Amino acid sequence: DKLAVEWDAVAEHATDQEGTFEVLGHILGTDLTTKMQVTVLARGNQVISENASNNATDSKAFASTTNDTDAASNDRIFYINDGRFNEDGRWSNWSRTPKNQEVSVGVLFKKNGQITPRSVGKVAIQFFKDSGTDAPATMVLERYVGPTYSEPSTISRYEENADHPFNKAENWQEIPYKASGAIEAGKPIEFTFDPIQTTAIRARMTRKSTTNGLAMVEFSAYSPAKASDSETPAVTISINGKALENFDPAVSEYRLTANGAKPEVTVQTSGHGVATVVESNQDNLPTLVRLLAKDGSLVKEYRLHFEAGSEASHAVDDQALVLDRPSLEVEKAVIPFKEIIRENSD
Repeated sequence: DKLAVEWDAVAEHATDQEGTFEVLGHILGTDLTTKMQVTVLARGNQVISENASNNATDSKAFASTTNDTDAASNDRIFYINDGRFNEDGRWSNWSRTPKNQEVSVGVLFKKNGQITPRSVGKVAIQFFKDSGTDAPATMVLERYVGPTYSEPSTISRYEENADHPFNKAENWQEIPYKASGAIEAGKPIEFTFDPIQTTAIRARMTRKSTTNGLAMVEFSAYSPAKASDSETPAVTISINGKALENFDPAVSEYRLTANGAKPEVTVQTSGHGVATVVESNQDNLPTLVRLLAKDGSLVKEYRLHFEAGSEASHAVDDQALVLDRPSLEVEKAVIPFKEIIRENSD
């Protein structure tokens, strides 16, 4: 039978960031409640850094230094995340008297004007080469792991903001990556890595000794590639915040002893699964955990029976668990038979 559920209102901004949260539901006509786990994901392998109009509310490109103080220069940091891959619009730190110091270029993520953590699984960079600039001699990808911060006042030359957290090496963590090709100018190079979450990502680079600087056409950050929809849904069950010991996904019935109030059951899912917890206010009824596939079909239902125990019995936190497993018993018995001997027809 199908029952109507009235869901509590979703908290404001709950879906603004990737992550998981729960919504409480009330089954109409009963005293039962249920929980729905909501997972917010970015679309797989999508550009999340673009700001074509260089507006103040979306993600912003930044650099430790830029050749943009000379009136004759057209080099600008905002070109690298405009999504155009146009070599006429690029960033550079070219200088007549180049320094041997490192230079960093990257993107900080913003949404609705606020610096916001994003999940990233790939960066695509296109470098530019002319008589004075080229791709870097060395390059390290890094994600920001430091304290909260405000946008640098000179975002194209943040090293001038001496106290800004971007200037402290300990606020950055290296990202091991796999490059799609040699680090050279002229075409986009993809750098893939295990998904990370951060508010800013950068390339820390050194120039080649034969050049007067570096030049970059585009720096695009992508959300992680989407996992296969065919991945089998799975669930992890926790009792009062502690993972259910000896949990076997193939076993449906669990019996536990609990002292005092009925414990809280929470779940986590993987593989594009969705789980709901149906609680009952009646002690003689089990707590139900229902695992659903992405299409809403029921994958598995688990029933947790909580039984009152004495002080000498194991509390639920001790995971006093009895699994109701199907068993096969073999009984030996003598079966009467009659021996029949037939002559060979040959």
